[in-house]
Amino acid sequence: GGYYAVIFAEAQPQAATSSGVTVRKRVGTIVYLRVNGAVSEEGGVASWEVSMWQTIASITGAVRLENKGNIHYSADVQMVVTDLFGRTKAQISTTRYVLPQTVRRIELTWPNAPGFGLFKVRGTASFLQQHEVLPVRYVLVMSQTAFLGVVAAILILTGLAWILRRRSRR
Repeated sequence: GGYYAVIFAEAQPQAATSSGVTVRKRVGTIVYLRVNGAVSEEGGVASWEVSMWQTIASITGAVRLENKGNIHYSADVQMVVTDLFGRTKAQISTTRYVLPQTVRRIELTWPNAPGFGLFKVRGTASFLQQHEVLPVRYVLVMSQTAFLGVVAAILILTGLAWILRRRSRR
């Protein structure tokens, strides 16, 4: 099955200063081990979430992978963002471990998306000799500034139409 360990390295602080506060700095890494034995590898995609309207200039999608087995597995997840004409705007990939009897949320973000646009987002997840194609999602990116501009334009056009309609009735 699987075994997991964490290796830490820690700096020993000097004697406390006059404030009495001691700061310790620590870094660590996780070690994943696999040994022979009764192994059950089972998992799947629990969900694929991409908000259809995002108000910041980035596109974020999240896939949740479920591990029903008794050993960790490695998952390769990819998100591809295209415009409506099929031109690729961004490809974001990552590899993560999913521990046994857990559901792991893996977030993928395109941080430099335009402040306004309509995009098509698709994704894939590869794990345990499976290749899952995630459903296509359409995303409208409209930053708060662009949203306020659209609302202001609608209000101005509505006001102008109302004024012109009043004048034509007279």
